[in-house]
Amino acid sequence: MGDETSQHPDRDVSERLGTIEAKLDAMRADMAMILRLLATRAPLDTDTARNGITGPSPQIRREAETDRTFPRTTYGALGRKASIEQRIDKLIRDFPHYLTIYDERTPFDRPQQLTSHLQTIRLRRELGSALRAATDSEFSKSLYWTLQEWGIGKRASRLLAYEAFAATLAKHASEIAKLDTVVIDNPDLDAEQISGQAWELIDSLGIVENISKLVPHTKALHHLLPDLIVPIDREYTQTFFGLHNSEFQGQNQPHGQKMVFIRMFLGRVVN
Repeated sequence: MGDETSQHPDRDVSERLGTIEAKLDAMRADMAMILRLLATRAPLDTDTARNGITGPSPQIRREAETDRTFPRTTYGALGRKASIEQRIDKLIRDFPHYLTIYDERTPFDRPQQLTSHLQTIRLRRELGSALRAATDSEFSKSLYWTLQEWGIGKRASRLLAYEAFAATLAKHASEIAKLDTVVIDNPDLDAEQISGQAWELIDSLGIVENISKLVPHTKALHHLLPDLIVPIDREYTQTFFGLHNSEFQGQNQPHGQKMVFIRMFLGRVVN
């Protein structure tokens, strides 16, 4: 006698399609949250707003379709600061188009990268608060798995052993909880104050033994504070903001990676 699934192939297909659609929705929501950070930090281009244009300009569409590395990292006569500000303006102006590009070219290149992420975010939502999540063993295990799938603990990155990792999350639970109700796209958000508070948490979390904490700690905190902390990486975020490797690492800078994070959080070039 077969199981229920084998007796109802149509139901099985429907359930699989539903799962795929849910995953795509989750991916779209995560990317929307990341890019919304920039879209809420600067006004729309006046000509675009005046003409009621909400879609991508023909020029931006051509660039995005022909160049997978857009926005570019070469600056030409404009200089780096002006070029990065122009890049941010382009993202804001053509925001819906870039969400479409993201859907078509998802950065998750291994199945477990997405699966682990979705599971951890689901657990976080079910637990209802950052405080509960940071002290929940199932969530800690899921987050640890996600970070490993996202490359934390490999190459130069040294992730703590699981027991120490879970203890560290629990130790910082009350600090994490202070930012639990803060939402990144709140138009009344005091972004400069919140960026400072968020950096203090990033700097002190201590789940890796690296000197550079920006990437692993924002990736971890994104799963605890998914509506506030954006996961930062080298391949996409560093490239978008036009940072050299030494700058991204905070080398020879008085505040180290603090100003790198604040630059990205505020969505503008910070001197």
